Formats: sequence, C-alpha cells, structure tokens
Amino acid sequence: MAFERFTNVGKSFKPKISIRGNSQIGFNCASIREFKLNEYKFAVLFYDKESKRIGIKLTNDKSEEGACKLRVRAEAGASMSARSFIDCYKLGSLKSYRFNVEWDAKEKMIIADLNDK
Repeated sequence: MAFERFTNVGKSFKPKISIRGNSQIGFNCASIREFKLNEYKFAVLFYDKESKRIGIKLTNDKSEEGACKLRVRAEAGASMSARSFIDCYKLGSLKSYRFNVEWDAKEKMIIADLNDK
C-alpha cells in the first residue's frame, strides 16, 4: 500500500458553526464542503428552546419567509447575519463559542446543539 502525503495541516475536517461577536453565525470550511454551502444563497434559522438547538435550512428562495443572505467564501468560511435571531432567543452569551454541526435528514437542515460548548 502506498503512503499518501497529508498536506492539509491546520484545516478542520469537522463541520462547525460559531456565534460571532458581531452577531453573525459563521461556518468553517469543513461546513462548506460537507453541506455544499456554495450551492445556496440563503438560509432560514430555527430554534428549539426545549433542546437548545439551532436549525439552519439552506435555500435559494429569496422570498422564503425568514430567508437571510448567506455569504460563502470558499477558503475563508461562510457567514450570515443573525442579530435579530440572537437577540430574540437571548443567545448573546454564546458569542465566541463554536459548535459541532450535523445534517438532520428528517428535518433537512443543519443542526447545532448549543449544549455542546
């Protein structure tokens, strides 16, 4: 068996989101690859108060209720403005935290468990 050179030093392979100090939700490069974020222009945010989970539904439908612009920069990550979402659900204390995310096939959205900080 031949050895394969690993050249992706410092890159993350686990999809994550972060709640940033400027009230944005950020996606790392692994999230872009895993969830094909570059194929979408918008996202809709959901929150489950009981389980403290964020749901992110990707869409290209600008007119979908709650659609927020998704900014994707392939080598720098992606982000979306979430000030009103963060304020509404009082998530400001989670700024600067990163959360693992996974795809929920049933709900057809990206899920972040805020209990995993």
